[in-house]
Amino acid sequence: MVFACPKNVSADTVLITSDTTVAASDMASIEGKDIIVASSATLTVDGVHQIASLSILGTVTHTARQTNGVSLTISGPLVVLTTGKLDVTGKGCLAGGSRGE
Repeated sequence: MVFACPKNVSADTVLITSDTTVAASDMASIEGKDIIVASSATLTVDGVHQIASLSILGTVTHTARQTNGVSLTISGPLVVLTTGKLDVTGKGCLAGGSRGE
């Protein structure tokens, strides 16, 4: 797991530079922060999380067969660059999951 801040961003910015999983129980790593997913990285997010912003140069996904899949509340901008993607291909949700409302 890599959570690093480059020198030119604030302490509330998390730069994901390698494949990283944020568990549903992990309420400290990304909560309320600006998240940047580098082009070489995949960020796997499980559970419900609230973040300030999300910039995707790589991939954001969730672990297969989670009840709620990816559930992010983003208070600021969501930016998906040409190299980035939100990819839930073949992941599915268990019965009882939400419709993303």
